[in-house]
Amino acid sequence: MRKIKKLSVAAAVLAALTLFAGCNNTGDSKTSASSAPESTASVQESSKADESSAESKPDSSLESSKDDNSKAQTSSDGSSSPAGEQTEDTITPAVWEAADQNGNSIYLMGSMHLALPDAVNYPGYYETAYAKCDALAVECDVSNVNISQLSALNSVLYTDGTKISDHVPKDDYEKAKTTLQNAGAYMSAYDYYKPIMWTQIAEVTAATQAGLSADYGADTFMIKRAKEEGKEILELESVEYQYEIMAEIPEETALLLFKEIGKPDYTEETAKQLQKYYDNWSKGTLDESILSPENSLTPEQKKLIDDYNQLLIFDRNKNMEGKIKEYLASGKKVMVIAGAAHFYGDKGILQLLENDGYKIRRLTSADADPSVGTESKVISLPEQSSVSETETDPGIPRAA
Repeated sequence: MRKIKKLSVAAAVLAALTLFAGCNNTGDSKTSASSAPESTASVQESSKADESSAESKPDSSLESSKDDNSKAQTSSDGSSSPAGEQTEDTITPAVWEAADQNGNSIYLMGSMHLALPDAVNYPGYYETAYAKCDALAVECDVSNVNISQLSALNSVLYTDGTKISDHVPKDDYEKAKTTLQNAGAYMSAYDYYKPIMWTQIAEVTAATQAGLSADYGADTFMIKRAKEEGKEILELESVEYQYEIMAEIPEETALLLFKEIGKPDYTEETAKQLQKYYDNWSKGTLDESILSPENSLTPEQKKLIDDYNQLLIFDRNKNMEGKIKEYLASGKKVMVIAGAAHFYGDKGILQLLENDGYKIRRLTSADADPSVGTESKVISLPEQSSVSETETDPGIPRAA
């Protein structure tokens, strides 16, 4: 079962659906009951009532891994600069160029949707490629959410008057609740959410414990930056579509993942794992091994996880590739940003494009144009939110 948690994190956080990541990026740090669809009002009210009593209790062993860099970042020479300002290349994530036979090309970057503050200091080869683009394509524009989109939340809520405790083993529920309470993240509103949503909440909570925040994730940061620079925002998917996918996850799989939340060391171990994924992503060394099957799984468990990855990753890869091919055919210059795990492996976007005759080239430092300035890279960023305030408020699903 320990290995199942590893796969759920890799799929749900790196490429699939993570709930509540950056739900304040629409401009408000809270989602109020009055702004929610009528059918979710009771959940929102309960969340609001719990908010004042929620206490953040991060594991002390993780405190050393958290950097309070929301106001300043430190460059390689030890000096400080405002958050969001380019200093030196502190990260070197993988960025690729995809080209068709007609000479059209676009750029692709795998992202971590929850990241450390240094993630906004993109390397020169990324900045050079981005400067050539007229549009930014992301999985969904999380900065432009409306009431009709939030109504899709109903698909992952219990709307028949029951709660999650009526649908899962009592022991599993109590242990999962204790995990969230110990992290200062539990709200009674969550009792109306289905098991798969608890998995998302727990994972984002663990990410926050590791110091990762959606404020610095590639899509959240780049959406805001692109809008300030007047670039067009394109969507590979939509908020509604991502909720629909979550609703399609079989109950047996959701219960299997839900049970993992109750492990005594769930938050600490998941936070360490996410930190490791971030470190690898920031160095451009993240690869298809994040989706490798584990030998310790029973055949039945492996089948559930394989189906889970197929639904949340591989099927979506095909749809995303279709959009990318449309961009290439149009001749439009686009920077495409999607969850990192979507790009790797024989079912990943890169391989799908190569199979269809497109040329893929990974960018290097040699692709950086020294003449690309830094002024356009400076945007205002909010201070990093605490787990009890923003990262656990009801919001929209995010692919990470």
